[in-house]
Amino acid sequence: MGYNKSMKSLLVFALTVTALASSAVIRRDGFADTLYLTQGQQFPFVGRIHSGPGGILINDEWMLTAGHLYTGNITGSIKLGGITYVANGFVRDPLYNGGDIPLGYDFTLAKLTTRCLNVAPVKVFAGNPVGMLGYVVGLGLTGTGSVGATTGSQGVVRAGTNIIEDFVDYPNDVWTDFDDGTAVNNALPGSTSTVTALEGQIASGDSGGGIFVVGPSGKYELVGVNSVSGRFSGSNPDLYGGISGFAKVSLRLSWINSTIEAGSAGKVSGFVNLQGLVGSPQGMNTEIVIRDISTNNVLDTRTVPLAIDGSYSFVSPLRGNYKIGFKTPTGLRQSLASVPITSGWTQNQNVTLTNGDVVNDNVVDLSDYTAVAIAFNATVGNPNWNASADLNRDGIVDLSDYTIVVSNFNAIGAP
Repeated sequence: MGYNKSMKSLLVFALTVTALASSAVIRRDGFADTLYLTQGQQFPFVGRIHSGPGGILINDEWMLTAGHLYTGNITGSIKLGGITYVANGFVRDPLYNGGDIPLGYDFTLAKLTTRCLNVAPVKVFAGNPVGMLGYVVGLGLTGTGSVGATTGSQGVVRAGTNIIEDFVDYPNDVWTDFDDGTAVNNALPGSTSTVTALEGQIASGDSGGGIFVVGPSGKYELVGVNSVSGRFSGSNPDLYGGISGFAKVSLRLSWINSTIEAGSAGKVSGFVNLQGLVGSPQGMNTEIVIRDISTNNVLDTRTVPLAIDGSYSFVSPLRGNYKIGFKTPTGLRQSLASVPITSGWTQNQNVTLTNGDVVNDNVVDLSDYTAVAIAFNATVGNPNWNASADLNRDGIVDLSDYTIVVSNFNAIGAP
């Protein structure tokens, strides 16, 4: 579809910082809001900042949101998975251009004061998303493509779908158009008029949310941050024929990583994998012991809870290479021989622990077998319930837990 006006004058913010109670993902006609709300539940890493716009958890301590929402180094609340966190550091992309938002770089990073344990961060998609099915996620009110935004509930995550397209005038963003199957409302030049199952359009109130695709891992990965919406004809981008622009995250991944690293001096992170685990490791305390490599002397000991995805992180004032040991209540201690702790952020320090140490003495033996036998068939609330005997954390002590002990019998952890 041709156009003869400057896109700069046609595109509007998905949200201005004063319009927090405006609309969110606009729906396809004839499709219930509950469908979009249900699909939104698949994106727990999208949260609400300051009781208004969205933000995306990309690290256990960092959120990514839209640059045009930035109002200075403020403190604000962020709700993720029903838990409220606090951010006290906001950093806007230095390439942000408030005079021409669709140029891209519409990013702000927000640092949490505490780690997020109950929600796993989302990864950034590294490939070319054009032509892929995108999942458009935002918060606020909603409406339909024939009517536009209407009043209703806000502050909950909705997710629609749309085909991701490009727009040559603004290559630093990815784009979608709000199709109804007609040629007249197929807005982007050279685009397809295909209507997706839960066709959706971002609108005022959706800034800071994102567009996602299913990545090679089979999980959702982040492509862009909700940035702008507009249309080539008419004034209401919420109607069919509206278009949406999303700031492409992969283009600024180096800035994102360097900013996070600069705010993460002495940070070490990775994953603790516990053999045979079925349930969530969230909240599982992990003893971390830092030793001098040459003398094996203990320099620091701390207890770090695991997040829902098994990740851990801690910050240490030490600098240099150190031997670091990991032990969970039922996992045998495993050590990494040489871990650098620097003025930056050391990532991917992962360990897999042998399971079965019910009595937490760093060996799997008869005492562990006996503990499982005493708690056999117990579930939470039973008199003989023993959480440590539920080695796979599935809520019952049964044959699977016996099997873990038997398979690792006489195993001894690192000193």
